[in-house]
Amino acid sequence: SSSTSHPLRPLLISQEAIAAMEARLDDGPGVQALRRFNAALRGLSPSNWEARLGPVMLALAHNLESFNPAFAATLLAVQVTLGGGSDYHRRDAALAGLIQPLAGEYGMHNGQAQAATHRALFQAFYEDLLASPLGPALDASPSHPASAALFTRMMTDLATAGGRVALAPPGTLEPESGALAASYALGYNLAIEYLADYEKTWMLDSFRALNGAVLSPAGRPLTEWLFLEVHAEGEAEHAALGHAAVGALVPAAHEGILAAAMADHDRDFAAFYNAMAAMLE
Repeated sequence: SSSTSHPLRPLLISQEAIAAMEARLDDGPGVQALRRFNAALRGLSPSNWEARLGPVMLALAHNLESFNPAFAATLLAVQVTLGGGSDYHRRDAALAGLIQPLAGEYGMHNGQAQAATHRALFQAFYEDLLASPLGPALDASPSHPASAALFTRMMTDLATAGGRVALAPPGTLEPESGALAASYALGYNLAIEYLADYEKTWMLDSFRALNGAVLSPAGRPLTEWLFLEVHAEGEAEHAALGHAAVGALVPAAHEGILAAAMADHDRDFAAFYNAMAAMLE
C-alpha cells in the first residue's frame, strides 16, 4: 500500500502532482525551442535546405543516440537502490516500465522478432533525405558542440541528481542519497519522454510539410518515413510508462526533487533545440 508506514514504503507522490509537473513542460523552454526549430524547418527554401539541414541531421544523429545511455543510467539509478534505498515490489514495478522504451530503441518488442534498431532507421531516413551515406559523414563529424553539451549535462545530472549527491560508484551511496538519486533520475527520464512526444510528432509533421513544399517538387520525395513514424506513434506510450515509473517509486517527500529534475532536462533540451533552430535559420 502507498500509505503504509514502513520506511521503504513511504507515501508515494500523487498522480495529480505528477500531472501538474508534466503540464509545466507544455509551454516551457523545451516546447518553445521546438516551436522555433519546426518553424525554421518548415521555412527552408529550395535554394538552402540541403546546406542548412545537413549539419543539423548530423547533430541529431549524435543527439538521438545519446539518450540511450541516459535511459540506461535511469535504470541503474533505480536498480542500485536495492538493499535499503527502495522497496522490492515498488522497485520492480518502476524497472518493468523503464526497460520497455530502452529495449524499443534496439527494435525489441514483446512477442515480436527483433526489428531494425532506431539508429538503423535513422540512417535510412538520413540517406534518403540527403542522398548521401551517413557513415562517412559521422566519421568526419562524429559529434557537435550542442549535442555533446546536452549529452554531458544529462549524464552528469543523472549521476549526481543534479549536483545533489556525490559522484560515486553505483551502489555505494547511502540509502537516503540513493533513493533521492533514483527519484531525480525518474523525473529526468519522465521529462525526456514527455518532451520527446512533442519533438517527434512535430518533426514528422514538419518533414511532411518540407517534403510537399520543397523535396517532391525538386524530384527528391522522401520515401523512408519509418524512423519518424515509429517515434511519433510510440513516444506517447513511452511518456505514459515514464509517468507510471514515477508513480510506482517516488515518495511524496521528493516532489521538489522530481520537479527540479524535470526542469533541468527542460532547460538543457531547450538549449539544444535552440542551437539547431539557429543553424536552420
